[in-house]
Amino acid sequence: MKALLFCLLLAPFVASAQRHGSTPPLTNRRGTLSVSAISRGVYQYVLTDLTTNARYVPTNLTDSLKQEALAYTSAKQAPLPVVFSGVVGSKSSSIYKPGPTDVPSATDKAKSVRLTAIRKE
Repeated sequence: MKALLFCLLLAPFVASAQRHGSTPPLTNRRGTLSVSAISRGVYQYVLTDLTTNARYVPTNLTDSLKQEALAYTSAKQAPLPVVFSGVVGSKSSSIYKPGPTDVPSATDKAKSVRLTAIRKE
């Protein structure tokens, strides 16, 4: 009897957790990696999914890809085209723009993403 009562009380919580579950992983998404100078010598990297126009702040970009994206963006004045896979985090990160006193100001928020793969397109 106790087990039945426990199951009946637990069922709504399990159903709710499934409805509000985690976001499915992103796999082989076409996107762009943009670089913004938000302060002297400080850059922010923002990944845009071209399918959904969603923006993400990557948490684990390699230094070599950061340098490549910065060089590409400086030369072409456009974001670096990439194909990426990753897991969307539950936390949001701020997207910044440069401020008049060299202090960046938050302009928007985007979900963080832990990349499992990324390559130039």
